[in-house]
Amino acid sequence: MLPPMLEQSKGDDRVGLIIDGPKGLAAVELADTLARRFSQIRLIGIHDIGQGRDSEFRRLYQGLGWQGFATDDQQFRAHVGILDEQIITDSGFEEAIRKYPRGPGIGLCWID
Repeated sequence: MLPPMLEQSKGDDRVGLIIDGPKGLAAVELADTLARRFSQIRLIGIHDIGQGRDSEFRRLYQGLGWQGFATDDQQFRAHVGILDEQIITDSGFEEAIRKYPRGPGIGLCWID
């Protein structure tokens, strides 16, 4: 589905790709394949990439020569981690915060 859509876009289009499935390494491999094939992809987000599972994600953006980070990064968590706790507690999702103490995690990478 994605390759035909990307093939129809113009070369100067700027595309952001957000992946929520497949998960894990399969998501990273999909992102890598598409980014190398379609130069109009300028931003990639992969959901549930944090919690220590982001080493493949770091290899992705470093291998592409892009910049990136995952939301379970310690410096990022120091600034915004309280928001996860507040939102989840207010929503009654205490079990979720126990399962994902640093939030569910999203990895973002981009090229200027």
